[in-house]
Amino acid sequence: MVSVRENFICFRCKHYRPVSGGCNAFDGDIPNVIARTNKHNKPLPEQKNKIVFEEGQSEEDKSFE
Repeated sequence: MVSVRENFICFRCKHYRPVSGGCNAFDGDIPNVIARTNKHNKPLPEQKNKIVFEEGQSEEDKSFE
């Protein structure tokens, strides 16, 4: 069984910032709607950019290899 943590979309996204926190798509925290739906396939109305979920390793994670 895959845990919720492993399945959370942000943890599998290249834009996620696991060390500094948050995501490149948002100025502040990751919006609750993404946590509830586990989707970010189109920009949210309050976003100031067009960044959406892209499968991959975050740049911060890469810096620790």
